[in-house]
Amino acid sequence: MYRADTFGELIAGIFGIGAPVSGLRYWVTGVPDPALPIKSAAFDDDGTMRTLEQGGWRVRYDGYRPADSPLVQPLRLPQRMSLARDGLKVTLAVKHWRLIRFLDPGKATI
Repeated sequence: MYRADTFGELIAGIFGIGAPVSGLRYWVTGVPDPALPIKSAAFDDDGTMRTLEQGGWRVRYDGYRPADSPLVQPLRLPQRMSLARDGLKVTLAVKHWRLIRFLDPGKATI
């Protein structure tokens, strides 16, 4: 059994490489982590992020899909992305995005 104080430390202990836990919550929505410096980024003509290098990871966005919410149409979020670092490659695919609301109707989150 493996134990650690944080999820990032647990992944590092098992796989020997730090997981992009803090950045992933931003990257999965197609934006850079505001707490980390950006090494490089590339965008389409419409401003959609295609690649990002941040925190030692290279993130590539291979497609976007619309979010299922009439409140924020035509918001598009990543459908497929890959993260690479030190020979490790992780691919994430999102089948369906659904926006949810908290108790405050003026605030929404993904």
